[in-house]
Amino acid sequence: MRYLSAAELLSEEIQLRNICILPIREPLHHEGVFTDKKRHCSVLFLYLVGQREYTPKSGHPFLLNPGEILYVPQYSSYRFRITDVGEDGCDFAIAVNFEMVDQYGEAVCLSEDPHVVLKDTLSHYFTRFQRALSIDTGVKTNTMLLQSTVYSLCYEIFSELQLNTAKQAPWRVILPAIDAIESAPAEDIPIPALARRCGVSETRFRQLFVQYTGGESAVQYRNRLRIELARRMLRTQQVTVEYAAREAGFRDMSHFYRLYKRYP
Repeated sequence: MRYLSAAELLSEEIQLRNICILPIREPLHHEGVFTDKKRHCSVLFLYLVGQREYTPKSGHPFLLNPGEILYVPQYSSYRFRITDVGEDGCDFAIAVNFEMVDQYGEAVCLSEDPHVVLKDTLSHYFTRFQRALSIDTGVKTNTMLLQSTVYSLCYEIFSELQLNTAKQAPWRVILPAIDAIESAPAEDIPIPALARRCGVSETRFRQLFVQYTGGESAVQYRNRLRIELARRMLRTQQVTVEYAAREAGFRDMSHFYRLYKRYP
């Protein structure tokens, strides 16, 4: 199991498997308990009516209210209790169940514990959850439609989560440089030029970038993206190693081979 940030989920080759959309209704005071390995899939859970109290393994309880989107990771341990319901005596939610795996088939998750990821204040996601729920999975031709709908939903949620995280982070000022590197890693934009683009000194830029990556400099980060780009080309296209390296931005093959070994 690998735990990835929203940004990493968006940048890696992630596949969704065993997709299932369900309406959820539970009565007042109903309790659910999940222990390790019992939760066999991840869930995006749009809560619409009622209130729930969740207690994850970390021991920090929180309330789930209408309009909030809960993310529940695969294999997570938690318990919940229904504390409020609608007029029919039940709460109501739409659950999108799925497994996320990386290119090697290893399970990946956004976090270890369940948590609220977004508030659907304008019912933007409500229509998307409803659309997924309305797809008749009994019709074979709808399989691809269901997959594309859920992929699109996850992409939107993870993109907004990444943006919200970035806005709150101390390194948000260097977002223009991060976007420039991630959108075109093969381009050799000098570090001073990236710093000017963000309106900070070169020294401050380097400090903030290391903070953003958790230890990598801007050059190291760009090189890793270049290696990943070259690997994708070699895996999906019939090209030579030299061609893939050149298209990824490398001019020195010995440098490419050294980095290729460094970033497995």
